[in-house]
Amino acid sequence: MLSRQEDTLVDLGLSRNEARTYLALLDIGSSSATKVADAAGLHRPNVYDSLERLKCKGLVSHCNADSSRLFVANSPDHLKALLEQKSQDLDAILPQLQLMGSMSVRTFAEVHEGIKAWKLAASNLLNYNHTIYSFGIPKSLPVILGPWVQNFHDCRIRKKIPMVHIYNEDAKDRIAHLNSLRFTEASFLPSEFNSPVTTTVCGDEVLISTWDPIMFVRIVNPLLARAYENYCLLLLAQTKKVKTPSRRKPKPI
Repeated sequence: MLSRQEDTLVDLGLSRNEARTYLALLDIGSSSATKVADAAGLHRPNVYDSLERLKCKGLVSHCNADSSRLFVANSPDHLKALLEQKSQDLDAILPQLQLMGSMSVRTFAEVHEGIKAWKLAASNLLNYNHTIYSFGIPKSLPVILGPWVQNFHDCRIRKKIPMVHIYNEDAKDRIAHLNSLRFTEASFLPSEFNSPVTTTVCGDEVLISTWDPIMFVRIVNPLLARAYENYCLLLLAQTKKVKTPSRRKPKPI
């Protein structure tokens, strides 16, 4: 039992000697450093050091009796106060730590060519389990991608991953089809926004693609990905919707 208690105190931030000293003092009550050392099985100099550190943490106090100094273990409730203080200290520096972490994230860019490389990169986006945004999509893209595109959407929908498509204006039939799928939103921009470049954003990645010839830049950068995602949302506010054709019920004969 003592071993478990000692391990728990160490997990809370006490050193091994501090934990043994505190538990021994808690067990034997008000005592001299010599008696604490005997009870804890530690050398007296180590116990003196531990007692001083425990006093600084509010876990031990002392009093003078006759000509000797006696040490007393404060209530274990002080351990909760110590833990709360550590939590407050962490909260104080957490924003700086998060900023440091965001700046140190590995970032890189790659240039790829060919449809196979693009399909692989797009499929890997599903590993983020994050909404996929794509804009500047040409009408011809489903033909370029072939049957793979339906398999991609089937897999995405099974994983319940939303996808937002912004097509060029000439793709209204494709947009109507996409809007009939679950976890899918599609619309188009006016013709003056038509683009020969397709940008796809998901998680920490951005794919910037051209289709004749087929080549793309894959960028892994969380800050850049958020910027492109926000830009896509701005474009989305300018899009026009295509309603999914309703299926009319046959009139009874």
